[in-house]
Amino acid sequence: DYFFAVTSYSYDVKHVDPVFVGENQVGVMTTALENSPQGIVATPKATAAVVDEMAAHVAGVSDGSVKIHYVEQDEILGHDYRVAFRENPDEEQAHDIPFVWDLIDVTTGETKLEAQTQQTADVDDPVVDGFIANVVGPPLAIKDWAWGGDGDRWLSWVNAGLSGFHGAVGLGLEFFGSTLAPPEYSKTVEIRFSTDEADWSECATYRRDLGYDYADIGVFPGSAWDVTGDEPRRLNICFVENETEGKPANLQWDPDNSAVGGREYLFIMNSDYNGGVDYDNDANWGPAADVLMAGWLRLRGDHPYLESPGPFVLEANRINTDSDVFEFSTKPAGTTPGSVVGNDLEAIRAVPNPYYNQSNYELNQFDRILRFINLPSAECTIRIFSLGGELVRTILKDDPVSSVAVWDLENEEQIPVASGVYIYHVDAKGIGTEVGKMVVFVEKERLNRF
Repeated sequence: DYFFAVTSYSYDVKHVDPVFVGENQVGVMTTALENSPQGIVATPKATAAVVDEMAAHVAGVSDGSVKIHYVEQDEILGHDYRVAFRENPDEEQAHDIPFVWDLIDVTTGETKLEAQTQQTADVDDPVVDGFIANVVGPPLAIKDWAWGGDGDRWLSWVNAGLSGFHGAVGLGLEFFGSTLAPPEYSKTVEIRFSTDEADWSECATYRRDLGYDYADIGVFPGSAWDVTGDEPRRLNICFVENETEGKPANLQWDPDNSAVGGREYLFIMNSDYNGGVDYDNDANWGPAADVLMAGWLRLRGDHPYLESPGPFVLEANRINTDSDVFEFSTKPAGTTPGSVVGNDLEAIRAVPNPYYNQSNYELNQFDRILRFINLPSAECTIRIFSLGGELVRTILKDDPVSSVAVWDLENEEQIPVASGVYIYHVDAKGIGTEVGKMVVFVEKERLNRF
């Protein structure tokens, strides 16, 4: 139960008396006038109506979703609908929002919403035909990472503000830039570190201390693989070195454990591995190349370089693209199983159960209240029996807007019942029946007259 009340009050600002404790004034006292509250009781009603559902993802591989929220039952048509994506026609928006979505009424062929850009979980989408199609899509970002192998993780992170691995790993566009289109980032990459030099990769290397000029072909202690599909695809790798007095450039990716890791930036490319020969100048990497993922890593504490082999898995979000399609059919309440308001008889409960001489529903010491809740909107007859099968009380609930019936813990003769176990039988007209058990503990009756 919820109790609502509004009162008005006033106080006399011209006659304020100070209140002292000894010589200290601790407050003021004034005459106040307030009308007595007239409380209104409201009891929310449970419902088994369909209020939201998920659309079926019938095409595409994105991590997106479409949730349908029913808000105006009288306007729901029971039609078939489709949410489809296409490239953003607004060139200024396309960099940040590469795809927009349309809502189509398949039954009539009418486009209900066109070129929508919002893809957040906040339900701020417009209402159409009595429902909201809440389209959600993940951002262009790293979704997850995992360190495999038998040994400890020997690499840590430099927080560069990127989307993964505590800010150290991101998509190509997050770091130096990339030529890849947004859908091309929807991949899972596995970096396989190895202590066997036969598994190492030849990589194009660039020098930060020389303005990022191309240096030569260097080596990376492992390989990178696109494992998104059934057949893993080996990828090219590039990296940056920064020669300092304490760490010379050596054409090998080997970050240290300093705060910046020696600035050995790592770039996983989207091209098939060929020893890095396609990235042989400073204009053919970073913003001008197909950088899939980039990282700024360092050694972890006192862990030695290449302490243990094993995979480092980086998974990118799969955004909604023009390959993704979602479909659903709207269902007005009462037209499909499970959508009839309040017809779930298994949800009926006796509350409180057990009843220990009082309940929170009682407002004074004379009340005795036990409730049957979650009753359907249909007419309900509740019969209460003792364990011996004797009918103790019959209660009728005939208010279609109420889901509650009250038992005052008295029998048909208005005599308080004794402590014990009771059986209740609910007969919901036109729906079915439900049987339950409840335990009652009441104070001992002491009669002073015979």
